[in-house]
Amino acid sequence: GVLMVGPPGCGKSFFARTIAGELDAGFLSIEMGTSLDWPGDPRDNIHRLFNAARAAAPCVMFLNDIELVGVRAAGEDAPDRRLLTRLAAELANTAANRGITMIAGSTAPWHIDISLLTSGAIDRTLLVVPPDTEAREAILRFQFQSVPLAGLDVNWIVERTQHFSGNDLLLLCERAQELATDDGLNATPTVAPGHMTRALREIRPSAPKWFSVAVEHAVGANRSGMYDDTLAYIDEHHLA
Repeated sequence: GVLMVGPPGCGKSFFARTIAGELDAGFLSIEMGTSLDWPGDPRDNIHRLFNAARAAAPCVMFLNDIELVGVRAAGEDAPDRRLLTRLAAELANTAANRGITMIAGSTAPWHIDISLLTSGAIDRTLLVVPPDTEAREAILRFQFQSVPLAGLDVNWIVERTQHFSGNDLLLLCERAQELATDDGLNATPTVAPGHMTRALREIRPSAPKWFSVAVEHAVGANRSGMYDDTLAYIDEHHLA
């Protein structure tokens, strides 16, 4: 099992779904932030979901925002603590989980209860970083594939969007198109350099803020090497 960590909007859910496709496996995505709001007993719900994944094996089971279970179960005597205990027990049942690829996603791994990071279940960490130069170009060209451009060089945008997440790039393209629509009136909206320049002033990269928070937690809590890649990325890109 793998814990994917990193800034929001960088594709953790997308990668989990892609892995399922590569494995020709079923895919079960669970939003842990809403697990306590489902009808019925949350512990029974978790058990039924694991049983569904076991019945569908081979299956990729993606536990998104897994840290939220621990946050909402912070009190030892809180009813939510029983959900945390049940989830930890289901993850640790490696014999029953044979054929299931466990993937968890978190934007705040420092809040994950240690009982969920069990050996044989979720015991490896993968840092999912913002798209690099090649990936940003691919994302931007995809977003603009059906949008008329007037003198706007995609590579020019790529150079100015370092540390933008995939979602940041989507918002940037949408904002530039909105500005072009406002200027175009009844004409077909055409995105020009001026529209993109204005959009770049409004849409800023979100990843640096995440890394600034991450480094505060990682420096003092890296005994297991969980944050090695995060700290290396921060150092390489001068984000702290």
